[in-house]
Amino acid sequence: MGFTVARERTFLASGYPEPGSDEPGNRGLTESTDTGKTWKTKSLAGEVDLHALEYANGQIFGYDSTNGLLRVARTVSPGRTVRPSTHWTSR
Repeated sequence: MGFTVARERTFLASGYPEPGSDEPGNRGLTESTDTGKTWKTKSLAGEVDLHALEYANGQIFGYDSTNGLLRVARTVSPGRTVRPSTHWTSR
């Protein structure tokens, strides 16, 4: 599971759904723009569990514990929400 604050009122996270949920086992990247009241899946749902999640200079860095990779994604621009189809590169 990973969590980071991207900017005021905006959180990024990854983890697992509650037991018994019909959601994918790995949530991929999720985003809240209302300080955690609601969350939206942004990318990689069902594919990865991101640990050590960080946001800096319009980029998201996450350790993909499922595949043992460092993943990097760029948002639309600093201060804007994450694109739904955030493209990740592996390092």
